[in-house]
Amino acid sequence: MAEWENPKIFGSSYGPEIEIVRLDLYRLLNQFLASRRLSEMCADDPYLNHAMYALDHFFEVEATRILLTSAVIARVIDDRDGDLKNYDSNCGSLIKNLDNPNNVTGLNLREACNKIIHAKTIKYDVEVERQGYDQRLFNPYIYYYGSLNGKSWKAILNIVDYVKNYTDNVV
Repeated sequence: MAEWENPKIFGSSYGPEIEIVRLDLYRLLNQFLASRRLSEMCADDPYLNHAMYALDHFFEVEATRILLTSAVIARVIDDRDGDLKNYDSNCGSLIKNLDNPNNVTGLNLREACNKIIHAKTIKYDVEVERQGYDQRLFNPYIYYYGSLNGKSWKAILNIVDYVKNYTDNVV
């Protein structure tokens, strides 16, 4: 069996296809920012509302896929190159110990990626409108929960800031 070295990307090491990550980040940002308008349109159109009710679960599936994939790719690149800039990359907040919920720190991009990868529970920030039916509107925040060294933590990820910082520091 012969070994073949792909000279296309990253010299002699392997690497992800960055354009796909950029496309996914574009989709993620648009997905969250379009949620309010789509929710308003559903209120005026029962057929669209029915369609969105059938498709609504894909919102979380797609957001989770993009965030998890992008987090893993950022960590691979950072572990290999050590380039992930931690300064001015705040994209949320972190409570390192839920027993002390008032001790909140900024969530830099690398730590956001860690929390996305290691979370045990994910919750979305939603508004539910009641107009004869439930209509979910997704705000651009996600809450991640997990534990580290026996302490439960909570990370609040701002999707807009995540995409901005990821684009500036990774892709």
